[in-house]
Amino acid sequence: MTNITYTNARIIDPQNQMDFMGGLVVQNGHITDIGPEIKAGVDGNIINCNGDILCPAFVDLRANLRDPASEEECAKLQLLAMNQGFGAVVLTPAGKYILDDVNRIRAVLRQEFAHKQVKIHCYGAITKGFQAKEMTEMGLMMRAGAVGFTENTHAISDSLLMMRIMEYADSIGALLLLHPLDNYLSSGDANYAPHTIALGMRPSYPIAEEIAISRDIALLKHIIDGGLNGLRIHFSHITTAGAVQAIRLAQAQGLPITCDCTAWHFSYNHEKLDNNYNTTYKLNPPLRAENDRLAIIQGLQDGTIGAIASDYTSLRNDDKNTTFLSALPGGDSYNQFWQLCLQNSQLPLPKLIEKLTINPAKILNITDEFGSLARNMPANITKIDQNGAKLLHCL
Repeated sequence: MTNITYTNARIIDPQNQMDFMGGLVVQNGHITDIGPEIKAGVDGNIINCNGDILCPAFVDLRANLRDPASEEECAKLQLLAMNQGFGAVVLTPAGKYILDDVNRIRAVLRQEFAHKQVKIHCYGAITKGFQAKEMTEMGLMMRAGAVGFTENTHAISDSLLMMRIMEYADSIGALLLLHPLDNYLSSGDANYAPHTIALGMRPSYPIAEEIAISRDIALLKHIIDGGLNGLRIHFSHITTAGAVQAIRLAQAQGLPITCDCTAWHFSYNHEKLDNNYNTTYKLNPPLRAENDRLAIIQGLQDGTIGAIASDYTSLRNDDKNTTFLSALPGGDSYNQFWQLCLQNSQLPLPKLIEKLTINPAKILNITDEFGSLARNMPANITKIDQNGAKLLHCL
């Protein structure tokens, strides 16, 4: 790659407490210099950023593809992610076939990715076939490159199995990403509320999230009290005020728990569901009440919620162009992702960037590649201007 000097940029790097006007130099795909005094540098291109922001590339904790081993689907995902500022994306293990063994992990990671500047990672499944009966060979999948393990939007109701999974994950230092729900209380299409019931939507109860989180926190405490301390628990896409408070209290006790939310859940509430039955707003978990939306924002502000994930889901047109009850949840959450975060998170810009860069990089343990603009780091850089956020081609 040609050497590049970026000048006249607002440099924001929360990990290194940088927020200044200046520039940086990229040589051979790495940052070789950064500071307020850089005007023009090495031989090669000199790009005047005209006051635009340069920050570490965004890291997306979760994207869902129909076929994670499809080069075509991955190429489309990478292009969408790149145009919203993401330099790393983690694929969930769901889709055409479940990533529940080492060969399937390898099949995803050995692809010839079309857009190499967007790094693709993947999670492995916690149980075989998402059946919540038998745990997978997580150790082998970790060695093959899985950065964590999840049941995606499924839950493990068997508490004894969940405890054994936590114990095994502790022994290998694995990250468990849990979708907090009670299977019996969360099988509906919309948040439980008088107006959604009147619309004929099947209810998904908010307490389903809080019950699951409370159980898993209790299991984690039991394991730590038994002398184990290598386990990391991450609660994915939390949506309720009760969930935020439960996690806040657990973190205050020093428990190794992180969590994320989506831009959907701090931007909108369940009033978006009306007699137009707009399937765009059919999500899993569903949009919640206004007090829940405000609690998510408060959780972002006080640090309880450490990261914001896109939760992108690859769907066909006919998956959404149908009745509300028949439509699949999710969709193209990269569309206007940055604008939703900027307009609705109510976070100062450096704090918002922190939720998209160093925090998810720490959760995934990929800080050797992402989350910082320090000297000698790979040049994974995002530029933010009035039109949005976009990954720079520096590698």
